[in-house]
Amino acid sequence: MLTEDVVRDVFGLECSVIVDPVSGRPLMLPIGRHRVMEPFSVR
Repeated sequence: MLTEDVVRDVFGLECSVIVDPVSGRPLMLPIGRHRVMEPFSVR
């Protein structure tokens, strides 16, 4: 069974599992690394 933890451990990819609003089945959405905001400083 695929879970968020398994995907993270095997592929090194963060994801989120939601309920598909059309089918009602689980839907796994990858959370790309480019979406993670890095802190920045104002100089």
